[in-house]
Amino acid sequence: MVRRTSALVFLVHPESPGIMVRVGTVFVVAETSEAEILRQRLDRFDAASFVSQLRAYEIGRAR
Repeated sequence: MVRRTSALVFLVHPESPGIMVRVGTVFVVAETSEAEILRQRLDRFDAASFVSQLRAYEIGRAR
């Protein structure tokens, strides 16, 4: 799948294979190759909340 994006940076972590976080000028988005998982506006970004929701997704995916 090819997507156009204005992302400033793409982040990945070895403990979360298959999940990418892209930081853009308006949104911070976590996604897999299949779907968007989580989106928060950059101007209201709460890192603790974002990570907590991302971990909850990973726990649910592992079941």
